[in-house]
Amino acid sequence: MRRWDRKKQDTENNGKKHRKSRWPACASAAAASFLLCACGGGGAAAADAEDISLYDRGLAVIDIMAEMTESEAYIGLTTANDGIRAIIQNDLAGEHEKPEAVYSVSIPEEQLWAWWDMAEMEETGEMSQELRAFLQHRILTSIPSVINGMAGVEELAAANACTAQKTFTVKNEMEDVTYLYVFEDAAPAAVTFTAGEDGTVSASGTFLLQEEFSCGSAAEIEAFFEGIGVETEVGEILPEGCQ
Repeated sequence: MRRWDRKKQDTENNGKKHRKSRWPACASAAAASFLLCACGGGGAAAADAEDISLYDRGLAVIDIMAEMTESEAYIGLTTANDGIRAIIQNDLAGEHEKPEAVYSVSIPEEQLWAWWDMAEMEETGEMSQELRAFLQHRILTSIPSVINGMAGVEELAAANACTAQKTFTVKNEMEDVTYLYVFEDAAPAAVTFTAGEDGTVSASGTFLLQEEFSCGSAAEIEAFFEGIGVETEVGEILPEGCQ
């Protein structure tokens, strides 16, 4: 039985209770290493594509990620580890064309700083506004990696091998937000949108492999984040034409 078949069965049988104690021991080191890595990005989209919704932008990122899981050539270039290869091909690969549900996950700025114990540093003015904004974006995009780090070292490596990024422009200002795409028979994917200068937006996608990450409803997602000490605002997102 595949990882996500087991997870779906467990979710249907009973709800999950998330323990905060799992967070510090196995996730903080993974998060710290991920924060030090540079984030790549694609070219900015043309102006006539600015009206494409974030919902569809995220699916475009996931399309690239899904292709990574099915490409022997790509997998061979990214890892020689049989365990990581097996996770990519067995647990990450799947039907990612049509999500069963999509949720927006927003974390208030003060929550991000409190979660990473940065509040005191902010108050003492040890960082410029530019550095502060950069770090805030880096923390936000690292959260999926933190969650995967709770699943194990090989799971973290497999998910990181199949991340993808795109950069595009929007007409109106937007707040940083993560869209969580849930699929019937495949690993969920998180796409984090962070706003930059001159209307640019960076979209960073990562598959999620933590089995205890219940994402069957907005309430379950909020409960998971509460279990690792983060208050979130979660809402369901519908595709255009269904709202």
